Amino acid sequence: MHIHVKSLPKIIKPSSIVDRVFKSQGFRRKGKKDSPYYQLRIEDVSTKTQYEVQIPIKEIHQHQQEPFYKCQEFQIKMISPRRKNQQIPDAIILAAKEKVQEAFSYLLVK
Repeated sequence: MHIHVKSLPKIIKPSSIVDRVFKSQGFRRKGKKDSPYYQLRIEDVSTKTQYEVQIPIKEIHQHQQEPFYKCQEFQIKMISPRRKNQQIPDAIILAAKEKVQEAFSYLLVK
C-alpha cells in the first residue's frame, strides 16, 4: 500500500542546495536519471514494518550551469512484504509529513 501526500509549497532551488539539505536530513538520492527522487526509510518498531518516504524531483535546466530541482508531491510506501495490504498508520503519515516539512523549511530559508 502507498499514499500520495500533497507537498508543502512548491520548491525550486539549485541542485547543490537541495542535495545538501536532504542528505543532512537523512534522505538518500535514488532512482533513474529520468525519474530521480529522495528517499527516507521509517520503521514502526512495534510492528517491525518498514516504510519509505519518496520525494520525486524534476530537474529543470535553465541558462545557468547548475540545474535546479523542483520537489514534487511525495508519497509513503509500505515496503514490508508481509503487510503490503494494510493501511499506513496515521502516526507514520504524521512522522513522514513532519520530516518532509522540516527539510522543506530549510530549503525555504536558503
